[in-house]
Amino acid sequence: MRRAFAVTLRALRKAKGMSQDEFSEAMGRHYTSWLENGNSSVTLDKLVSIAGVLKVEPLVMIALCESVRKGQSVQETIRGVLADTAFLNQNGLLEAFQKEVERAQTTEGLSNESRQKLTEEKIEALLRTGLNQKDIAKNLELSPATLSRYCKRIREKKHHF
Repeated sequence: MRRAFAVTLRALRKAKGMSQDEFSEAMGRHYTSWLENGNSSVTLDKLVSIAGVLKVEPLVMIALCESVRKGQSVQETIRGVLADTAFLNQNGLLEAFQKEVERAQTTEGLSNESRQKLTEEKIEALLRTGLNQKDIAKNLELSPATLSRYCKRIREKKHHF
């Protein structure tokens, strides 16, 4: 992928009318040279920065790299991505992905202790509705063993008071 990224970066930079010196002002001369020669890989964070300098979406850069890597047109690559996305959607995987993203964003920045407390509160609320442990585990996407540990902790807390 390093070689494909090197080709993509060089071609995009030139297509945008940027000299290597102009691009290097933002990214550093040595790093730019290493990238354009395929000597270094980029992190996703760095890819976002590079895309910002080139004023393109990071996803476009990835699609261009993938088309170079596969030796196909970018249109073919995009068609493949759309076909894969449609397949994921048909199988309910995009919906599951979205739920996981929402769950992660809800708890982002919380300590483990806060996350556990939030999970306990959700379990207690679902127990009060009359759901059984199997349904609660499925609803919260917890393993039965994890749910069992939470339920044990909840019971122990109730007996202490």
